Amino acid sequence: MMIAVDKDTCTKCGVCIQMMKGYCIAEQDGFPVFDATLCNTCQKCVSICPSQAITVNGIHSDRISEMHQADPEQIYSLFEKRRSIKHYKKQPIPREVVTKIVSVAKYAPNQNKNLSVLVIDDMQRIAEIDKAAIAFVKTMHRVLFGFKPVELLCRLFYKDIGALKKKMEHNSFQRVINENTQVIIMVTGNKKVPVTERSAPYMLATMMCMAESLGIGNCLMDSIYLTLRTNRKLRKKLKIQEDVFGVLVLGYSNENVKNIPRGYEVNVRWNV
Repeated sequence: MMIAVDKDTCTKCGVCIQMMKGYCIAEQDGFPVFDATLCNTCQKCVSICPSQAITVNGIHSDRISEMHQADPEQIYSLFEKRRSIKHYKKQPIPREVVTKIVSVAKYAPNQNKNLSVLVIDDMQRIAEIDKAAIAFVKTMHRVLFGFKPVELLCRLFYKDIGALKKKMEHNSFQRVINENTQVIIMVTGNKKVPVTERSAPYMLATMMCMAESLGIGNCLMDSIYLTLRTNRKLRKKLKIQEDVFGVLVLGYSNENVKNIPRGYEVNVRWNV
């Protein structure tokens, strides 16, 4: 991503320089000069430029016509009702809806924009991924529980190993991907680039919220994520040359969610 200034449009107001306090933006002849080694592509300078002179990859920003404050009650309600959906209807999701979901990824509050999104909505390809995931789970099950001394050793370091065993055996190795999954979304990038891997969860969370607002059930799939991280053959087949940082599956919910769970609160401490 290239952040630059259009000198024909820039009024030399200095707003961006003052905001960044000379950290990643310096001044030269009144114009902002960007330090690519310090810039984390947050695009704050783009959003505050009065003259829309700062560009991203040569493209000028759009002016916000009306600033609508998001309704906090609606946002809170969305989070209250959101659940990880694991059973979907046999109903394809229109590509324009999926496009709407992935389009918000660029607005995620991450610190690195060197991330990509791979969308898979071909049912045959989804079945192939599921087959690979089943093989991965079977292999892990055999490694962990196929030899009693290994299992006993694992129990010394991982107290919930019994629960993990039950989860692996839950579907009798017949299925890993959620029932009737219609779309798989993967976030990929280069983990060697600073903060890239840590930025991926924000992108996933942003797409999850957008999917929820559109009435699309969704769920993070660590088993698919781990399968892709370890299966080079599958990554090659999917033409994934980067590292995989997370997997989100989508579908129209086949679960009748009626209630908002109560009785649990996050432990919040005030440092006073």
